[in-house]
Amino acid sequence: MDRNFKWKVGLTVILSIYLILYTVPTFLGEKTPTWYKHISESKLKLGLDLKGGLSLVYRVEVEDAIVAKLDMIADDINTRLEKNKIELKQNAYANEENLTVSFEIAKDEQKADAKDFALSVHSALVVDEESGNKYTIKFNSREIKEIKKDAVNKAIDTIRRRINSMGIGEQEVVRYGDEEMYSIEVRLPGLKEEDFNNTKEIISKTAQLEFKVVDDDSDVMNQINTANPETPAGITYVTSSYLVDKTGESVPDRFYKTDDIVEADPIKRKALLQKAHKSIENFVKGKAPITHKFGYQLVERGTTHYYRTYLLKKKTVLTGEYISEVGALVDSRNNDPYVSLTFTTIGAEIFERLTDENKHRRMAIVLDDMVDSAPIIQDRISGGRASITLGAGNYKEKVQKAEMLKILLKAGSLPASLTKGEERRVGATLGESSIKSGEFAMAIGAIFVLGFMMIYYRKAGVIAAIALTLNVFFIISIMAFLGATLTLPGIAGIVLTIGMSVDANVIIYERIRDELDAKRPPISAVKYGYEKAFSAIIDANITTMIAGFILYQYGSGPVQGFAVTLIVGILSSLFTAIVVTRMFFDYATIGKKVEKLSI
Repeated sequence: MDRNFKWKVGLTVILSIYLILYTVPTFLGEKTPTWYKHISESKLKLGLDLKGGLSLVYRVEVEDAIVAKLDMIADDINTRLEKNKIELKQNAYANEENLTVSFEIAKDEQKADAKDFALSVHSALVVDEESGNKYTIKFNSREIKEIKKDAVNKAIDTIRRRINSMGIGEQEVVRYGDEEMYSIEVRLPGLKEEDFNNTKEIISKTAQLEFKVVDDDSDVMNQINTANPETPAGITYVTSSYLVDKTGESVPDRFYKTDDIVEADPIKRKALLQKAHKSIENFVKGKAPITHKFGYQLVERGTTHYYRTYLLKKKTVLTGEYISEVGALVDSRNNDPYVSLTFTTIGAEIFERLTDENKHRRMAIVLDDMVDSAPIIQDRISGGRASITLGAGNYKEKVQKAEMLKILLKAGSLPASLTKGEERRVGATLGESSIKSGEFAMAIGAIFVLGFMMIYYRKAGVIAAIALTLNVFFIISIMAFLGATLTLPGIAGIVLTIGMSVDANVIIYERIRDELDAKRPPISAVKYGYEKAFSAIIDANITTMIAGFILYQYGSGPVQGFAVTLIVGILSSLFTAIVVTRMFFDYATIGKKVEKLSI
């Protein structure tokens, strides 16, 4: 035998042994020895229908989506009236309490024009109240219903993208209850408790990224806190300032300091911080001008925690919708992880204009209503790039936070916040008896198929049986390596690919028989048999694989699971049917005087 053939046999044997060993944790599960992790610790995950998992129900706070749209409407009204030289006594602003937009005209003679211009901003706007020169407008009931419905649909799509980007297969994200409940159910296959917690955190994050101008000229903060007896218990108001490098201007720095928090448990400490934050928000609620809002940045100094407080202009000048690329990187200068942002072309233009118009002011980067940082704009920034720092924490925590933030920003923000409702563990939806019946049916089917091949094709049938067995191990090991999840449709995909692999062997063997009937010697019959069968096998498998890619692209949940198994199975069956079986035949015929083949 030539040297190339020996290399081919050696590599195939090594690959086969490794892939078989790779499946051991899948079959042994928790019984896998600890030392075996040096070989493999990847297990094929089972889907909800085979193993069960976690069911989470969230309510979409659809009013948030209405308020967000009203904020844009208010900005559009201000821009439209300014362009048409309508003088405003009070700029248009969104009222979160009654979901309306209000504005006031300075001149009586401009009332009619102002009303028409305002209503022309959106076809679904109607006048809710008219008092003197002040107008209050709102969306009509049909538009509100559409916004709420759209918010739920967008939330479902966003959650799916987030979970998919984490590599969790076979999840189900569906509407829960009737349309008026505005709720979503997320079903996750049996993950570890730590994975469940990470996934829940990523699902519930709104991930709304906004850039807002800080108003350091207002004295609102001092007016609220000067000898105010209403300051919450356990909260102290602290002021300081710092100088701007280029201008020498003193910028106020204001904080709400909490009492020392010595709680070591991170979950309990987080709850205490949230409670303190909530008390601060309730204290200052309604005390900002209608065109402004308060923003907070958590600063940790050991057991002392500060909420650095900013008075922000309510208008959002730039959002995460204008981001084209997100990366989790590490600053080589100080080995500090951060998240880099690259804006779209339009976003870069807005960012450049924004920094040019607000030189020497602070620009707050706000993520989920918490200020990440508020750097001073020293000069116009072109190029469309920005970065998000990651606050306090050790290196590992910052890296994890950076990766989570990358997933969130890539998947897009939720159109509204989520309120978690029911959470429960779910068992295998098929039931234990159904699963055992399915396993039994697969085993019986495999025995009959392999038995038929060995009886009908004799020794060649044994070769096909070995190839089919290897095929199953290959599929399981590759899916475990990819982190795929196996469900009942996935099992159907395995059965289908085994059938296709059998079909490929039948085509090859029948072509070899035809060559033997044509009086070719065995070595030539094998050679020409494989060559003539090759095109038919490839055509059939490629078309099926294309169908698998389409199912994966446009399907979800169990459909994607079936598609993944199908694609992996086709690649594996091509290898075992064409390469592995050919290797056995070549070993039996090359360099040997073979008179007859057992086929």
